[in-house]
Amino acid sequence: MINYVRNLSIHKKLLLTVLFPNISSLIVAGMILVVLEINDFQRKAQDELTTLATLIGNRSIAAVMFQDTKLAEENLSVLNMQPTVQAACLYDAKGVQFSRLLKNEQDAWQCPIAVSQEHTHFVSRDLYVVVPIVDKGENLGTVLIYADFAKAYWEKS
Repeated sequence: MINYVRNLSIHKKLLLTVLFPNISSLIVAGMILVVLEINDFQRKAQDELTTLATLIGNRSIAAVMFQDTKLAEENLSVLNMQPTVQAACLYDAKGVQFSRLLKNEQDAWQCPIAVSQEHTHFVSRDLYVVVPIVDKGENLGTVLIYADFAKAYWEKS
């Protein structure tokens, strides 16, 4: 490779010294922009689903207090309109599953048995949102939402 560059004319050497740094800086800038775009997308998705989980938690206070599973299922059914959400689980104050919404029953994903140690986080392209249901300072339960953003990443690009 070095011999090939030595044998080039001065015109081509100058062209190479101008093009190489420009192309490499464009590639680095492009990669940085992609990383920033993915981080922004993840932050917005997490904020949106956290807000939705908080709303569902607030609407589910009565359902959890009075053990009304029908009302809890109605509250979770709002998530059917969200294409990325694959499942949602509602837990009571003891951490026992109270209600759930599974969009694809054939999937192997199930609501975790306990959510006391869970927190909102991304795992690869999956987002797990965990929001406590709190009324007057008392923890009444937890909302867990599982969303798959594989299709959303491709649509974004």
